[in-house]
Amino acid sequence: MAEQKKTAQAEEKKKSVRSAAKTAAKTKAAKPAETEKPVAAKRSAPKKKAADAKKETVPAERALADKVCALLSAKKGEDILIIDVKEKTTLCDYFVIASGHSATQVKALCDHVEETLSKEGIEPRRTEGTKEGRWGVLDYGDVIVHVFNDETRLFYHIERLWQDGENTAVYKD
Repeated sequence: MAEQKKTAQAEEKKKSVRSAAKTAAKTKAAKPAETEKPVAAKRSAPKKKAADAKKETVPAERALADKVCALLSAKKGEDILIIDVKEKTTLCDYFVIASGHSATQVKALCDHVEETLSKEGIEPRRTEGTKEGRWGVLDYGDVIVHVFNDETRLFYHIERLWQDGENTAVYKD
């Protein structure tokens, strides 16, 4: 008996949802086209002059990624790579990936980046794995830093997930 009551209630809900949808559709159809907002015409962006093109500045996110690369390089980080992922995810704009030969070096690389940027007032939102020394992650919002030991980097090979050939830059001193 209780199941029949539940089934009847479920059917009533379905009917009320259907009728509400029909009513909304009728109301929308009854409105005159005048009340709809016109789509704004797209304006073409002004063309940059040759002098302005030369003066383009590096975005703050890219500058932070470059700074992180320099800090990693100063502590002998290897295979430093910047991957531009802003077209691929909303998570961040850049990944910086680097390798260290041992757990101690991975910890030292993560600590050096974190301490140096902290002195400049740039704090990570979150850090993970920096104490274990296999894969350290420092999240600076628009830039996420991954520091691997050699074995872990080869195993996960996250570069292949994000790079498409055009969005990758190898950092060189």
